[in-house]
Amino acid sequence: MALQRWITLAVAAVAVCARPHARAHTPSETFLTVAVTATNVTGYWDVAVSDLQQALPLSAERWAALPPEQQESWTDGFASDILHRLGLTADGRSLAIRLKDVEPVRLAAGDYKRLTWAAPLESPAIRLLEINGRALLGVDTNLHGRLRVEHVGRTQVAAFDASQPVWRCQLAEPASRGAQAWTFIREGVGHIWQGPDHILFLLALLLPAVFRRADGRWVCEPAFRPVAWRTLQIVTAFTLAHSVTLSLAVLDVMRISPRIVEPLIAASVIAAACNNLRPWYGQRGWMVAVAFGLVHGFGLAGGLLEFGLAGEALAVALAGYNLGVELGQLAIVAVFLPLAYLMAGSWAYRTVAFKFGSTGVVLVAGIWMAERLFDFKVLPF
Repeated sequence: MALQRWITLAVAAVAVCARPHARAHTPSETFLTVAVTATNVTGYWDVAVSDLQQALPLSAERWAALPPEQQESWTDGFASDILHRLGLTADGRSLAIRLKDVEPVRLAAGDYKRLTWAAPLESPAIRLLEINGRALLGVDTNLHGRLRVEHVGRTQVAAFDASQPVWRCQLAEPASRGAQAWTFIREGVGHIWQGPDHILFLLALLLPAVFRRADGRWVCEPAFRPVAWRTLQIVTAFTLAHSVTLSLAVLDVMRISPRIVEPLIAASVIAAACNNLRPWYGQRGWMVAVAFGLVHGFGLAGGLLEFGLAGEALAVALAGYNLGVELGQLAIVAVFLPLAYLMAGSWAYRTVAFKFGSTGVVLVAGIWMAERLFDFKVLPF
């Protein structure tokens, strides 16, 4: 079947499966910001509107039938109830959280509700602040939480999820740079492994690395050295390119709306996979990696932007996050490349992985692109 027909099939699948008001979605991220003063612990919690709606015990049809003001009232009340169950202790004493305001905000990740709160302190000089975010994960146990704590001009950051919901912050002494860097290294690795579009783009570029073009077709590369060299070129080009735009976005030098970046990322996946079916850039994969890596960098920046860091904390975060992204990529390459080289001549690789796999990538990325352009959800990832 011609490539154009495959792409047409992808668009048709989107049209059949799409439900504009469907509430199924991939769990997003939640952000908790805390500031400690002499008299209060204050802060705000950002939670995605889509996550709140998904957690409410209503069917999609019943939810759609509610008037907008009632939808907002339900989500605000639900979020408020969750926030009041946030575990917050200062030197072992539980703090009572008082909700001050609920307002809609637009973050890079989408539409959120921001709940501003305060908790008075009994003692003006606390040493240990313990935050248990388990209640916040009641929206969805698959949520990934990001925490920022401000105290006397210092910033400490952490991530929390269902497996590690508790964080203890020693206010009497600043967190080590190594501990903060490790937090962002893990965030970078996690962002790559949890981002299927970045993974599929990298794999689409790597699939033909074990082949070379001869007489208008793909043939197996007999030696591993050329394979390793091409892979090094691709990964290095992709790394340098997305590191540039990631840094520009995080440093607020240049930013592009996710509504533009996300469809372009999906388009880059389509373009890379199409080359495997009908070559248009041959084995100049490193050039494509540079071009589209610049786009992916803006997408990767979303993992850092919502932390709202500055100064030394931002420098540590940027270095650690970049390193984490590269480690995540290298782990994928380390597993994929030896297996691809060993299986390159087999039917399983040439037909199933290379041809059918590339076709599947085109279909999935085509649906992603339509989802991101027209704001609906079909795929669960």
